[in-house]
Amino acid sequence: MARLRHTCRRIVFVSRNVPGVMPHPLKEVQQNPEVVQEMHSNAAHFRFQEGASLVITTLHSAPHIFIEEDGEGGGTDATSLPIRGSLANLLSILAHKLNFTYKLIQPPDKTWGTLTDNGSWTGMVRQVKNQEADIALGVFAPYAERVEAADFTSLFFFDHRCLVAGKGASEIDPWSFLLVLAPAVWASMTGALVACWLSILLFVVTTGHSLPPLLKAETLFLQISTLLNQGVVWRRIMWRERLVLGGWVLIGMVVTWSYSCQLPSLLAVRSIPQPIQSITDFLEDPSLKAVLVPNTYITSVMAQSREGEFYELNKLQGSDRIIMRTQAEFPNVLDNLVRRGDHVILSNTFPLKTAMAQDFSRTGKCDFYLSHQTFFATGHGMIGQKNSPIIPLISRITTYCLEGDFQAAPGEEVELSVPPAAALEVEADFTGLEHSEDYIILGREEAPKIRGTPSPSGGQTTSETLNHSASG
Repeated sequence: MARLRHTCRRIVFVSRNVPGVMPHPLKEVQQNPEVVQEMHSNAAHFRFQEGASLVITTLHSAPHIFIEEDGEGGGTDATSLPIRGSLANLLSILAHKLNFTYKLIQPPDKTWGTLTDNGSWTGMVRQVKNQEADIALGVFAPYAERVEAADFTSLFFFDHRCLVAGKGASEIDPWSFLLVLAPAVWASMTGALVACWLSILLFVVTTGHSLPPLLKAETLFLQISTLLNQGVVWRRIMWRERLVLGGWVLIGMVVTWSYSCQLPSLLAVRSIPQPIQSITDFLEDPSLKAVLVPNTYITSVMAQSREGEFYELNKLQGSDRIIMRTQAEFPNVLDNLVRRGDHVILSNTFPLKTAMAQDFSRTGKCDFYLSHQTFFATGHGMIGQKNSPIIPLISRITTYCLEGDFQAAPGEEVELSVPPAAALEVEADFTGLEHSEDYIILGREEAPKIRGTPSPSGGQTTSETLNHSASG
């Protein structure tokens, strides 16, 4: 087994295809029946012997993929699209393991993809279905329509959806004295007070005596005075009444002591309002606006709903209460809209937590909160063209990565600058694995091992950089 040192920060995979010869597109390579047969029969060790060129579509999806677009690289057919993140690292492993180069593109509408009313698809799903891209690099939630349009890899990420809203200004709640005791305790104390009072009246009546109305009221007042630690004098009290009142005094003493100990602390603490905890809370406040990512699992469910919260949410589409933004715009939306308190974001929990963490790192303030309500917990995977034999291969390698707990450390993700369909040099940062004493990147014996010696594929290795031959 290989020992991964903290100093081993970069792994460089260098493609060694025949100089001057461009790899053939994947579609042409898969027309060779011998290649397809080997992909099916030798999945554990398959590599494209002469290389292959893939077109891969992707979108910014923190923390899985960060796309740092510049003036020249931000188009949908950019010659260089710098990406970083855990999926960028996974892509470099796939490229090395299967021996392919790739070109990264983005969908023109910058969306994931949903089925429209006319039966066509949008976003990355459309590019894959129309064979404009071989693979969509991202975390896609599977549902019936998507599964019919594209093939999913094995699911490697699980997440649910929720709301994120801005915290209110800190304030002292004038009713906080009621929060010391739970509602059930208040109800029990009230019930015990009434029961004790009625018991005393009943005992007096059974002895043949009668109490005037004023004395009845005085008896109740004296019981309340006991809770307030006031000195009281009981008149006309017999031994049965003494037992009842003694039990009441004991209960009242324990409760009031507990109450008085906690009350100063609660009154000194300022509360921060967090009123939006569910979609219903949003719907009931007409001053709020929701920000959603277009053409996603959530919008698809909204369009298909015929009742309930998401049906009501879907009816707001087209009004000024629903705003569509991409995940790449989340930091700006949090800073300029949600922080004001009149906007919320409805999306996957993990990207929302990432945007909140980035905002905290930048400002040093925690101004947002996640709702208590969560919904739509689903698995996520990448997608490819229907019946493409490369999808099972990708699923197999992805499973190895999951078994090996491969991930990139936050803030230290890889940055790739990928030229289209050419011999490429990919830098992958495997930070976050330095805690492992012994480690194989893909978790199985056929995976490339990290060592300070030449690799089995012929590349030269140092403690800082490992060069592997992509052609084997």
